[in-house]
Amino acid sequence: MKKIIVVGSSNYDLITYTQRFVLPKETLRGTSFEMGFGGKGANQACIAQKLGSSVSMVTKLGKDIFGNATLENFKALGMECSGVFIDEKIASGVAQITVETGGENCIIIVPGANESLTFEELESTRPLFESAQLLMCQNEISLNMTLKVLEMGKGSGLTTVYNPAPICEEAIAENILTLVDILVVNEVEVELLLEKYEKRVHKSANSLLDRVKVLQEQLKCVLILTLGGSGVVVFENGGVSKVEPTKVEAVDTTGAGDCFIGSFSHFYLEEGEILKAVEKASKVAALSVTKNGTQKSYPTREEAYEFIDGGK
Repeated sequence: MKKIIVVGSSNYDLITYTQRFVLPKETLRGTSFEMGFGGKGANQACIAQKLGSSVSMVTKLGKDIFGNATLENFKALGMECSGVFIDEKIASGVAQITVETGGENCIIIVPGANESLTFEELESTRPLFESAQLLMCQNEISLNMTLKVLEMGKGSGLTTVYNPAPICEEAIAENILTLVDILVVNEVEVELLLEKYEKRVHKSANSLLDRVKVLQEQLKCVLILTLGGSGVVVFENGGVSKVEPTKVEAVDTTGAGDCFIGSFSHFYLEEGEILKAVEKASKVAALSVTKNGTQKSYPTREEAYEFIDGGK
C-alpha cells in the first residue's frame, strides 16, 4: 500500500445553505444548516485514505468538541494519527461556509490551533516522512511551517504536491516553489502566479495557457491548472494536455478542489502517470459536487471506481 503524508489544516465546517449570497448590511433567511469535517489538509487526506492510500495526518487541533470529533473521524477513516497534536489553549480551526442554490460557495476561515503547530512537533513526525512516498501540503498553516514541511519532504525523497491556497505572494515565493514537484492551482491562483513571475513569461505568449506553459518551463515543476466546470490543464515537460470536465449537476462545490488534489495524489502513486491520475481525479471531484457538504460528499473507494469505470 502506497503511503502519503499530509501536513496541513483541520477545520470544523459550519455550513449555511441559502438561495443567494447575503449582501452587506442585509439579514437573509437561510434554507438549511449543517456541520461537518473540513480544512484543506484534512479534506485531501480524507479522500486519499477513502480511495485506498495509507495516509498519515500531521495537524493541530484544539482541546474542544470540534477537535475531539475531528480526531475521532481521522481514526474512523483509518489514518495514522501519531502526528495529530492538541493545543490546550487555542480553539480548533473553523470554517464558516455559505452555499447558494447553484452550488457556489464563499468561505471565512478562522485558523485557530492550525497555526500553533511548532517546529519541534513537526520534527517529531520525521519517521512518518521517511516511510511515505508522497507529501501533500497547502497554505492554511503558517508559511514558515509550510517551507519547513517541503524541505523535510524533499530531504526524505518524497514527491511533493503543493496547493498554495489561500493564495498570497509569499505562498508562491521562489524558495517555496523550488521544493515543489507538482503545483496545483486554480484560475485565481494562477493569475497571481503569473503576475508575480511576469518577467519570466515571454512577451509573445498571449493566451492564458501559453503564458502558463512558459512559466511552467521556467519553474521546472509539473503545473496542474484546475478550471472548475471547464476541466483541467496539465503542463508537463513543455507539453500541454487538456482533460475535459465530467458533466454533472452540481449541488455543492465546497471541497471539490481538495477532493481533486487528494484523489490525484492517490491515483498518481497508483498509476505512476500524471495525466491518467488527473483524468481519474477529475471524475472523483465531479462526483463529490453532486452531494452536500465537504468530506461527507466524498465517495467511497467502491463508489469512485464504479463512477470512473462507468465512463460518465
